[in-house]
Amino acid sequence: MSKKYTLEEKLRVIELYKRGLGNRMISRETGCERSAVKWWLRQFRTHGESYFIERCIPRTYDDTFKESVVREVLEKGLSLHSAATKFGINRELARNWTRLVKEGGYESLMKKRKKNY
Repeated sequence: MSKKYTLEEKLRVIELYKRGLGNRMISRETGCERSAVKWWLRQFRTHGESYFIERCIPRTYDDTFKESVVREVLEKGLSLHSAATKFGINRELARNWTRLVKEGGYESLMKKRKKNY
């Protein structure tokens, strides 16, 4: 079962990694799931520590960004996992966007905006 982790927990994982601990030891030391630790370390190595701080701010993704992610998966053969790491997003977002495009084309990624009157 997946758990939400605080920014402090994630930064502690990064600090332990910087001290030379591996993901297995970090998981034991912090009590965080090993799969989560591995994901955070991969994101840290790819994007740096700022990745975690920026993730605390709710993000929205424009249609062009979504299309770029999906094109990497469908046209360039990148795995969902690799695309998620490359673009700094959750793998489930990449999976959902790819599924939408497979079912309805790239137009299906366009946001449906509500009109507020």
